[in-house]
Amino acid sequence: YDNTTKQSSSRIGASVGINSAIVNTVENVRDIKKLTDFSGNSYDILNNASKVVGAIKDGAAATNDLINYKYSGTDSTGAETLKNDPNIFKTSISYNKSKSKSSVHNETVEKSSLVSGRNMNIKSKNGSISISGTDVKVGNDLDLNAKKDITIKASEENFTSSNSSSQSGISLSSNLQEGRALDLSISKAGTKGRGNGTNYINSTVNVGGKLKTDSENLTLSGANVEADKLDIKAKNLVIESKQDKSERKDSSYGGSFSIDLVNPSSFSANINGSKGSGEKEWVNKQTSLIARNGGKIDTENLTNIGAVIGSE
Repeated sequence: YDNTTKQSSSRIGASVGINSAIVNTVENVRDIKKLTDFSGNSYDILNNASKVVGAIKDGAAATNDLINYKYSGTDSTGAETLKNDPNIFKTSISYNKSKSKSSVHNETVEKSSLVSGRNMNIKSKNGSISISGTDVKVGNDLDLNAKKDITIKASEENFTSSNSSSQSGISLSSNLQEGRALDLSISKAGTKGRGNGTNYINSTVNVGGKLKTDSENLTLSGANVEADKLDIKAKNLVIESKQDKSERKDSSYGGSFSIDLVNPSSFSANINGSKGSGEKEWVNKQTSLIARNGGKIDTENLTNIGAVIGSE
């Protein structure tokens, strides 16, 4: 099956932040009559007295933030100089956009079947016999005869996947406390990834009696063969297990740039990126050739790659 998912979004934001002490002082001035009302019971008097103390603190903080002079260094004569550093408000406006995409492709194998309650004979006088992704079950004897090749092999399930994402943004901001009247910031980042792999589904051959084969070449590649007795004849016999495999590659990137539009000499930039990859191979199920009660294998050349040959 195939599946693709896409997503995208964008957002515009704006904010204005006013110093909380200034906001509180304005509210206290507006409610000054209520704030200085000391009539009522002792609890009300104490409560209002506490509010007055808080109002005084807010007023002092607001005054300090509105006219905030601090020592900033010495001039050429060695005298200390003062700098006005008001902390009144901060503003910003921004636009951000993001998008992503992911795709998956998977193949699923439906195995074939060959079934006989008694005997089965398959013969190719001038060609070859190939059995792939199949379950073979024979009650008595199975005879395979080919002039060239007999191949019993696994079927393949392939899969691929990919994903990508990106984010970008731009913003304008003002922060008078830090002496930055108008800042422009731009950023962009993203990721990419891709993977693929193959899974092998072994063929199976189960024979209640004797399995007899006669061919130039016999190959068992991703197969599990079992019989009561074996009678194998081939010039070249190859028995190998198949390795499932998968690999993955990923990368990411990012960058940002910020500049004070009033003072262009004040800027910063950052760029980064990374790449990674990995792969693995493993045998999910070994190839096997099993005789429950013995038999014979007649071959000139035997190649065994991670497979099991045995007799119970």
